[in-house]
Amino acid sequence: MKGDGDVAADPVKARELFEAATRRGNAIGYMELARGYLDGGFGAKDIEQAFRNALFAEAGRVKDAEALVAEISVQLSLDRQEAIRTEVKTFLDQNGL
Repeated sequence: MKGDGDVAADPVKARELFEAATRRGNAIGYMELARGYLDGGFGAKDIEQAFRNALFAEAGRVKDAEALVAEISVQLSLDRQEAIRTEVKTFLDQNGL
């Protein structure tokens, strides 16, 4: 995300790598995606994507994911929270983590 030394910051590539990690079963990738979307690290802030990914991180029992879910949830209406929770639950029921 931030680059280091001779490596330039590349938020787009970072997002792609975090997404690839989640497809391989790495739940920590969901936490990094949630933070990136929450902070606008991938471009514009996307609270719904942040919440969605935080829920996946929570399902994967990632440390501090529950607190991040709580932090993000106050930024969404109860209707949107419920819709996203239902979407995530359906995905997990059908595919697992």
